[in-house]
Amino acid sequence: SYGVGEALNTAGLIVTATYSDDSTRVVTGSAKLSGFSSAKLADGTVTVSYTEGGLTKTSSFGYQIGKASSSAKISLGATKVKLLKTKLAVKVKIGAGSVKPTGTVKLFLDGKLARTATLKKDAAGTATFSFVFNKVGKRQLTVAYSGDALIKAANTKAAKLTVTA
Repeated sequence: SYGVGEALNTAGLIVTATYSDDSTRVVTGSAKLSGFSSAKLADGTVTVSYTEGGLTKTSSFGYQIGKASSSAKISLGATKVKLLKTKLAVKVKIGAGSVKPTGTVKLFLDGKLARTATLKKDAAGTATFSFVFNKVGKRQLTVAYSGDALIKAANTKAAKLTVTA
């Protein structure tokens, strides 16, 4: 099973040639693999071929492409801000390997939905928000990414900050 955009992992793959006298030889380095694509959600088949003495033998194995894993990261412009004065920049980065995330990013302040942004493919998985706080005390921001047709959802741990008078 692979995620969209993931490369074929051949670690541990061993290709063995079996001859007419029932002897065997490992030929992994000389074997050719074809048919793998992780560009979209699908089931597929990899064909393994090995040629020796003008004779080619093939075998195959199946694979599945599912949604790519994602990660969400939140970065604060500061962790201490002044009440009604400091404009805090909040940057959210969604990572999904080589796949460009789309979908919805929800930013929560102290557990309550505060802002929403829709990621576009040309945004490279980044959303930026700004806040001016009207309440003194310890605050926390978290992010929930909805995922999209090709990418799994993700959440962040709380980013903590203090608002002072």
